[in-house]
Amino acid sequence: MKILITGLILLFTVPLHAQLYSINKKLENKSIEGIKQFLVHELDGLNQNGISLELVFTKNTKNATHFLFTVSYQAVPIYNHTIKVSLDAHFNIFSIKKECPNLALLENYFVETELSKWNKKNIDQSILLKWNDVHLVKSTQYQIYLENDKPQIVLQLNAWNKSLDEAILVNLDGVILKEINYARQLLKDTLVSAKVFKPDPLTTLNKLYGGIYIDNNDANDTWTNNAYFTVNLPITFDDANQTFYLENGFVRIDDFESPNILPTTNTVPNFIFTRNQPGFEECNIVYHITQFQNYIASIGYDTLLTAGITADAHGQFGADNSVFLRNGGDPTLSFGTGGVDDAEDADVIIHEYCHGISWSANGNDNFSNERAGLDEGLADYFATSYSRSLNTFNWEKMFSWDGHNAFWTGRIANTSTNYGTTNDIYKLGEIWNSAMSAMSTDLGDYVTDRLMLESLHFFTNNTTLPEAALYVLKADTLLFNGINASSICTHFQLRNILSSNCLPVSIAEIPNSPLCQLANSIGFAKGENSLSILFPSFTNGIYTISDMTGKIISKELFTSSNNILISPEKFQAGIYLLTLKIGTQTQTFKIAKW
Repeated sequence: MKILITGLILLFTVPLHAQLYSINKKLENKSIEGIKQFLVHELDGLNQNGISLELVFTKNTKNATHFLFTVSYQAVPIYNHTIKVSLDAHFNIFSIKKECPNLALLENYFVETELSKWNKKNIDQSILLKWNDVHLVKSTQYQIYLENDKPQIVLQLNAWNKSLDEAILVNLDGVILKEINYARQLLKDTLVSAKVFKPDPLTTLNKLYGGIYIDNNDANDTWTNNAYFTVNLPITFDDANQTFYLENGFVRIDDFESPNILPTTNTVPNFIFTRNQPGFEECNIVYHITQFQNYIASIGYDTLLTAGITADAHGQFGADNSVFLRNGGDPTLSFGTGGVDDAEDADVIIHEYCHGISWSANGNDNFSNERAGLDEGLADYFATSYSRSLNTFNWEKMFSWDGHNAFWTGRIANTSTNYGTTNDIYKLGEIWNSAMSAMSTDLGDYVTDRLMLESLHFFTNNTTLPEAALYVLKADTLLFNGINASSICTHFQLRNILSSNCLPVSIAEIPNSPLCQLANSIGFAKGENSLSILFPSFTNGIYTISDMTGKIISKELFTSSNNILISPEKFQAGIYLLTLKIGTQTQTFKIAKW
């Protein structure tokens, strides 16, 4: 398979089930049906009889629109088979991510015959009853499941409430083939975090955990007095019963998990509590989530988690753990009370909340291991960025108060671990956070936060770290005309996420007939040498170079040429489109200038 990036032809071996296509083609039919027609025409397998696409999720940012389609065969969805399409404001398709099995395996598969077998035979009730002891099944759906290249109809049962979010896949014999836990936890079965101040008492006082600066069973010790901040907290007042409630448009405090501590209310506008009182953690949650939501709205991302989230400040049955759950579209956060109370540390609050931000941006589930690591990484990054904006002391330590102590080792935002050396999702998260946080040191949090927020809208179930790095570069093109490409490439290269040429793996161009070849694109990108357009014979035509917004930078007519040289001098840092038109044929390349 030929992989074409910034004018280079490279060879990669890519997994059959997932392929990312980098493309720049204008959509002529500006409708959902037009997108479907484009996909069927351009992507292998989609024009097969019985195959259909269904739009299941759409997300708009100020710079792009993202569409998520499921793929069905004979009206039955194929399990975990999605296609994500991203368009810019000019209706140019510039990214397609196809995650699917080999559709050719379905060519002689008789869905109606298999469904009739389901209608004649009940599922093994003992299996379902056992699972249903602790799960309330809310919905079911038949799907086509491919394992070992053999299709079969399975039934997916979905269960959720404020404390769990799970599903199982059951085959015709009643065997549970797959159990899916959609919970996005900070660190399962591990000591996690405690909620704090602004962002936490140790950071505020420039101290490390130890000596008198310890949790001490939630005691309000004297040393904590200088760590409190008095803030204005926007919450709800009920005029009917003259009561203030800890809730607003972004977050609502509730009690849905043990230990059972009812949310704090008051009849006067006074919620001044110290850390030995339950109301302190509740106020911390409301304050930090509200601050974070107001911030991301101020930089252009006011469409994420707009329906709000419900949070239990004293949950997880007393464990040292925290978790985000989708809860069937009514998302929840639960913060544990083991070790340092999780809701005392802003790092924990923002980390868990940003799992919700990620879900809101792309509606994905059934994460691959690496995609789960990426979700940990983006949540770590936002927690690091938020905390760092409040106080830079010891900013490299994630969960400065909740972790790095006797309860839990915490995580770091400056790991020396490189991509490709670990499969642990939390280590992968540290790698991603370290690259993004180093980028933030160069570019500032305003730029880097926007890059992260814009790029996460591209993510799918199987997005890898190199693919996500490409999305950050795309986001830079959309937001800043690519002026930050050099810094982005450098920091992803340092973590081995991108190659020395700033190229991610497994990225394909939808192929065109080769009219020419490009040479010395790396020298052009570095500003050292001219880019060469090489033709197989003397040729007449036109070439146009435009930025990713469509603005034309250069347009030249050429005659009887077999080698055109383009100097890098007049190009600023960014990603550009080089389009050649020769007679009725056109070909487009992406070229970079760092």
